[in-house]
Amino acid sequence: MTLTTLTVETPLGELRLKKDTEAEFTGHLPESFCFQGRGFGGYTAALAAFAGMHWASGRQLTGLHALFPNVAVAGDLTLKVVPLVQGRSAASCQVRVEQGDKLVVLASFWFVEEKLLGAPGPRARTHPVPAPESCEEIPWVAEVALFLKGLHARSADYPLSLDAFETDYRDGGNSMSLWAVPENAGTDATAGRLTDIMFLDAHMVDAGLRAEAPHTTIVSLDLSATWAHPSAPPDATLMEARADTSGELSVLSADLVSRDGNIRATGASQCRLYRPQP
Repeated sequence: MTLTTLTVETPLGELRLKKDTEAEFTGHLPESFCFQGRGFGGYTAALAAFAGMHWASGRQLTGLHALFPNVAVAGDLTLKVVPLVQGRSAASCQVRVEQGDKLVVLASFWFVEEKLLGAPGPRARTHPVPAPESCEEIPWVAEVALFLKGLHARSADYPLSLDAFETDYRDGGNSMSLWAVPENAGTDATAGRLTDIMFLDAHMVDAGLRAEAPHTTIVSLDLSATWAHPSAPPDATLMEARADTSGELSVLSADLVSRDGNIRATGASQCRLYRPQP
């Protein structure tokens, strides 16, 4: 039997799946998408979304809710699509991502026909945003997490050095904003949605860290995202994120905003806080 290989190129790198059956896939988490030995949840969630997109046969991804019950590590992954709804204009599925005997991602998705989605308009616009070219580059982000190098971070309200991130930035508020400017945007609209997923998971937690003293650790429990407009290739995107860290669970939310000020997507996440003991 000949296996079909599915690939999509994103600014963070290639996502690849081997199609075993119509509902079963094999993937791989590279070492390069791990941070301090832990797999990047945005990458595994994006792989799950990629499998769901193939199952949805051209419909647009509009909703994602991914749980991270166990930490993934570098190595092979198995993905299984479980259909939930197959309507005339919308469909829903669940994707299980497993590594060995562990479930590392459990994600639910909605997909709709593009005709149901409206073009961005004034009601989707947030306050005026600074042009990414007017914001300073943040080279240290890609030095700490190499898989983010293709996004070219620029600061709207974000520390310009790792030292500032670990000192002055901490315990200094509960919000942050930064631009991601893709190095290689390409023309694949599928890559746009997948890049949004990875961008959200990579940086939304920084709003939670800003509200905490140094040495606090945050572990993502889930990731949600919704899109209101048709998918498009990756482009410069401003993330504006907020956090509530009043308890030991941080609740995060974020908007992804385009150059013209339109809100293209929204995200949310719950994260466990591990504060240093006195």
